[in-house]
Amino acid sequence: MSVFRFKQFTIIQEKSALKVGTDAVLLGAMVSPVQEGHILDVGSGTGVLSLMMAQRSQKALIDAIELDQFAAEESLSNFKNSAWSDRLKLHHADFFKWTSDKEYDLIVSNPPFYLDGLKPEDERSAISKHAGFGFADFFRKCAGFLRPEGILWMIYPSNTDKEITRCFEASGFHLSKKISVYGKPGRLNRFVVALSKSPCPFIAEDFLVRDETNAYSNQYKELTSGFHDREL
Repeated sequence: MSVFRFKQFTIIQEKSALKVGTDAVLLGAMVSPVQEGHILDVGSGTGVLSLMMAQRSQKALIDAIELDQFAAEESLSNFKNSAWSDRLKLHHADFFKWTSDKEYDLIVSNPPFYLDGLKPEDERSAISKHAGFGFADFFRKCAGFLRPEGILWMIYPSNTDKEITRCFEASGFHLSKKISVYGKPGRLNRFVVALSKSPCPFIAEDFLVRDETNAYSNQYKELTSGFHDREL
């Protein structure tokens, strides 16, 4: 069985097309969580982001949406096996058709993207990794669920930055924070952003995952120290 163990929870990922990866761990550790209120995880996959949010918040209630049946089943199982099962709810649904009366204080998403050179071997993996929707629609939908003071956090490949920026600006979002993620020195791979519905001060940061020797950087070790159950 394919299992990824964290300090305070375990992810079963036997049937899910996408396994736990650095992107989700980075995003989950970088997000500024809310301690109360409501959190929405769009495209929960195995549920790792939702579980990281549950670990980092005290009372927040978390809704997770996942379209893929197998991922939804494993996400639900991972929620039930965690210490925060009473605060986690899985919705097996299409985000673009899903409705809710709630307003969310925080939305987190590690959405699907087309990555150059990535050729998934099976259809489910392709669907999971390739964006099958317009990002303008994604941002508009998120804006409709967020409270006026709410924040949307997401991670995306650096080569999609211009298109993503154009789409979230057209949907009325403003950059609150932008973290440039370098896989190795000089190699920009990802951006992690926090988006606000209202104009706000802007913070820019750099983050290094691995150093020149390919070992995890001190930045990464410190950021993820509350989650990894092994020495990096």
